[in-house]
Amino acid sequence: MGKKKTIKRLEKEVDRLKAELDKTETSAKKKLKKVEKNAAALQDRVVELIKQRDAKRVPDEKPSSAAGGSTSATTSSTRAASSSTSTARKTAPAKKSPAKKAPQKSTPQKAAGTSVTASKTVVQLRSEAKAKGIKGYSTMNKAQLVHALS
Repeated sequence: MGKKKTIKRLEKEVDRLKAELDKTETSAKKKLKKVEKNAAALQDRVVELIKQRDAKRVPDEKPSSAAGGSTSATTSSTRAASSSTSTARKTAPAKKSPAKKAPQKSTPQKAAGTSVTASKTVVQLRSEAKAKGIKGYSTMNKAQLVHALS
């Protein structure tokens, strides 16, 4: 008779544990759906931001190297996906790069070809400076680029 009681008690415990497991599974599925939804929303936002960035680019500008461009997008997507996996914690905003040194203030001297160079955008001037091997072009402002290229 003791065996029957023990078996019955164990069967009740198994049933209770099954019910608890079902609850936990249902809760986990709900949380997973929420995380997937958040991840999809973040991915859509990243794609939207990339499109906005690309739309702001000047058509003459060459995109950064394939490795650099895709790495940036991949990193953003990865960051977005990883931040969505933890809905309980909030992610801190991306850290800004340290402030660059203020460029030297100089007034470029007018040269014969300056008007043509001055009508170009900073992006175009930087690409020209890069092509000519001018060092420090990435931190120069438009006036400095015009001066360096003339």
